[in-house]
Amino acid sequence: MSESASFPISDSLTVLDGETIYRTDEWHKAAVLYTHEDKNSDFSDPELAIYLWHKRDGKWGRKQKYSIRTADGWKEDREVLEQLLNAFDGEIISGEFTDPNAELPVSDYYNVSTGITVFKTNRWWKAGVVIDAKGEYETTEVILYVWQRSDDEWKVRQKYAVKRPGDWKDDLEALSPLLDELESGADVTSDEVANNDTPAADRQIDRERLQKAMERRHLTRELADAN
Repeated sequence: MSESASFPISDSLTVLDGETIYRTDEWHKAAVLYTHEDKNSDFSDPELAIYLWHKRDGKWGRKQKYSIRTADGWKEDREVLEQLLNAFDGEIISGEFTDPNAELPVSDYYNVSTGITVFKTNRWWKAGVVIDAKGEYETTEVILYVWQRSDDEWKVRQKYAVKRPGDWKDDLEALSPLLDELESGADVTSDEVANNDTPAADRQIDRERLQKAMERRHLTRELADAN
């Protein structure tokens, strides 16, 4: 890890800008705008992430990273998150799952009260959930997960947690000046979804094209390269 622009990111990345959300002797949370340090990097097409680092034995190690690939992808994430954040006000959120604990690949340690999918393909799944218990302890926490399908299992690749409404406000404040640097993202419209009159082979091609467009909209190079 390098201390580029005071942020301990990977040596393969170049910091373009950043906003510290909070920092203590042991913890550091920040929104960082960056690009990749290789011949294919494009400084006009950066990526954005919220990092959480923990210092141990004098070195910063990454605990969490939530990536934002495009402005439109962020808009979709935010819509789901803000709907779920109403749980902090005691609202019962209507999700899309009959049994979210069984249907979502979340740790058995958590009790999931509801969940909403942001996007899902045969390889990737991004969804927001409300946690109302950890083990025997009641809590309220909103988590946005990114899972990758590997060896017939959904495995966590990234997660972003909001434990208090004030944390969300702090994160938004840090992200705000950096979001304008992102591209809008690949267009995904209802016109791209094939109807029943479309031949089966063409419907399959359309579905694959739609899935790839959603992945381009949401997956940073770090995630996409893991395919």
